[in-house]
Amino acid sequence: ADGSLDDSEGKKLVDYFQNHIGMSESRFLRLQERYNEQVDRFSIIEKAKNLTSEDKVELLNMLCGIALADGHFHAFEATCIAGIAVSMGLDMVTVFEDIVSKYEIDPDELAEATKIFSNKLNELKDQS
Repeated sequence: ADGSLDDSEGKKLVDYFQNHIGMSESRFLRLQERYNEQVDRFSIIEKAKNLTSEDKVELLNMLCGIALADGHFHAFEATCIAGIAVSMGLDMVTVFEDIVSKYEIDPDELAEATKIFSNKLNELKDQS
């Protein structure tokens, strides 16, 4: 969500898929390549809406772990994760407050990230 997937974040994703799903690294890399080529991000969100509450929380925890993998939980990452939570039908304020209470996120960076995220959502709405 900070604009790039660095090596530590990529490793965290691979580790997650290997340890929790039993997927090989080569399989993960093939899926990642296909994702980058043809993903319909909106269909992914639609599928995520159908997860159980427990699975939604696990997904959000995994995303937080990935966000923190580079050693810094960026405010824009927190904002995006909260946005994903809303897309899955969870309460944004609750998720956002939970993230902010657990991780050190600069308040000024958070205010700016929230503004940027809001602008991006408005752009998407205008395109629809």
